[in-house]
Amino acid sequence: MDVCMRAIRIRHSQSIGSPGCIIRIIRILNGAVVGAAPLFQTNKMHLMYYTGADGKRCYTLKKEDPTGKPSHSAHPARFSPDDKFSKERITTKKRFNLLPTQHPDPLYQ
Repeated sequence: MDVCMRAIRIRHSQSIGSPGCIIRIIRILNGAVVGAAPLFQTNKMHLMYYTGADGKRCYTLKKEDPTGKPSHSAHPARFSPDDKFSKERITTKKRFNLLPTQHPDPLYQ
């Protein structure tokens, strides 16, 4: 806690439980304050692949294949593990009945 107090530089007029202080603590923890490293970091796994000697895809988390050539992203074109707003996008589509599962099945003739 002492380390956080020094990093945040709480004013004497603010108590630890005040909303302004709590917001500053959250920003420090998330790394949103300029010059402060985040205390909690989430590791994103970017699945990559390279073509092996037999012509099949070999999946890895490394950015280069064993020969030193760069590997390719194994994620679909419009998908990113770093997408921070995917939950909000799904929620909005649910609200306005835009999800494919909310429509009746198409009639084929």
